Amino acid sequence: MQINGFCASDVGTYECFARNEHGESSQAVMMVLAQHPEFLRAPTEVSLIGVNGGKIECQIFGVPMPKVSGTVKINNNRDLSVSNEPKIA
Repeated sequence: MQINGFCASDVGTYECFARNEHGESSQAVMMVLAQHPEFLRAPTEVSLIGVNGGKIECQIFGVPMPKVSGTVKINNNRDLSVSNEPKIA
């Protein structure tokens, strides 16, 4: 059995059947949808001017929806307050 163009509405239990002159058999299988995380819009370099802060924006998709996190590397050994809570839009 081959399924082309599988989408979210196709998720469910599928059953394969086989039959010949000696009998029949079937096997059920649960089909789930999964997709690796991918950037729909990648983050870009951010230049900060003053003390107003800034944000790094990106758009990510995956199934299930990926958790977003980040790391910050600071050259002058200062502590930096960072919020990496994703905003789902």
